[in-house]
Amino acid sequence: MVRCEAIRAGFHGADHVIAMLTQQSDGPITGAQYARLDGKPFSKKAKTLNHRHSVDGWFFPLGRQATLAAHTIIKCEGPLDALSICGLLPEGWAAVSTLCGAGTWPKNDVAWLKGRNVFAIGDADNVGLKGAYKFADAKPNRGLKIRVLHLPFEITPDHGKDVRDWICEGATFEDLETMISQPESIKLPVDEAEKQVPPVSNNVFPLINAIPGAEGERPEPLSLSAISKRLNDSTGGWPK
Repeated sequence: MVRCEAIRAGFHGADHVIAMLTQQSDGPITGAQYARLDGKPFSKKAKTLNHRHSVDGWFFPLGRQATLAAHTIIKCEGPLDALSICGLLPEGWAAVSTLCGAGTWPKNDVAWLKGRNVFAIGDADNVGLKGAYKFADAKPNRGLKIRVLHLPFEITPDHGKDVRDWICEGATFEDLETMISQPESIKLPVDEAEKQVPPVSNNVFPLINAIPGAEGERPEPLSLSAISKRLNDSTGGWPK
């Protein structure tokens, strides 16, 4: 039986919406995110909606007390991902997420992760992977045991598959253990701008300090006076 800190919420007259509450590890509620129980998005751009004035906090699907008692934490990108994976986890494991996106978390509330094994899973897209690595590599988190796991999907620029897709395709706890057992590797996406390799110039510059030898032979070095003359000739007398 999974205890989930999500409540049914009346939202514009609809009864098929739940509110997932986020909080600090010491208890205070920081915000809420709404999701539809029928799985449909609120709009073309929004799968979920954050309550107005919400600030980032931790979403504890199994409850705060059970999560703080766990020895292994799966940090997911969003509340729905954390909800999805909870059903796979045995006792001593817990899933959490934050409210405001892949690369955000309550930076003043990470001390509770100390001493636990933490695995961060982002969506299989540029933003998701970068967010997971940002969380793992952030300066305040460097004393924590955090490792990034990669979902078995192709990385896309955006709207990549997520933990929910993985679960829906039949993932098991054994599959999660397999991901964890694989050697740690960096699998960062490459931005389109970084893929642009500047063309190699076809310009051939004169050899100033030696006479080119035949193919496969070393060039013949020149004297300093000969180098100075070549430099003068090739630059039109510059520098004086």
